[in-house]
Amino acid sequence: MKTIAQVRSQLRSLSSTHKQNRQQIFSKDPIKSFGVAVPQVRTIAKESFAHIKHLSKSEIFSICETLADGGRQEEILISFDWALRLKKEYEPSDISRFEKWLKKYVSNWALCDDLCTRNIGYLIFRFPEVIPKVVQWSQGKNKWLRRASAVSFIYAARRGQAFDDIILVSNALLSDSEDMVQKGYGWALKEASKCFAEEVYDYLAIHTQDMPRTAFRYALEKLPQNWKSELMNA
Repeated sequence: MKTIAQVRSQLRSLSSTHKQNRQQIFSKDPIKSFGVAVPQVRTIAKESFAHIKHLSKSEIFSICETLADGGRQEEILISFDWALRLKKEYEPSDISRFEKWLKKYVSNWALCDDLCTRNIGYLIFRFPEVIPKVVQWSQGKNKWLRRASAVSFIYAARRGQAFDDIILVSNALLSDSEDMVQKGYGWALKEASKCFAEEVYDYLAIHTQDMPRTAFRYALEKLPQNWKSELMNA
């Protein structure tokens, strides 16, 4: 397709080995990329979407998958960005497609968080009936699926919702051995603490001894300093 060819041509023209190396510094997992800065990727996504926005949702999702199949970080981010531009057309059944994308395209925390805190987060917020499906991901073998089960609730948490769901997922992930999963549910608890500070404090007080330190430190970051001190010294 012409639009995909143009996008890839733009990305190649902006390719930077230095930025490729910089991207890898922030990830333990291998990143295949052109080495293009995220703001530039967002600009390309916005400009190129103008050429496909007249198409149906089904057609655009198909184009997203064709681009993402290229496997490079920027191609996948643009695919997720295009899909987000259709959010007003989302419906509950789209959770199955996004789950497929998590399994097929997500291979590092940046891709996981981009899809989850934006696309999936919005879908959950708009259609709470998909929540059981997302919670179920906490039992998955794929570590990015497990991280997704937590960070997908951050969109709602920032709007004062989903506390009970975050606790449910945190309980399921409490002893997870993967640090990216620990950081994921710790981050979700941190976001929840902005509206539910006492509840998060109580939860952390109960789990002071059995929560991994990585998750624990993330979760208490936004609590009042005296509460943080109490928890850290417990």
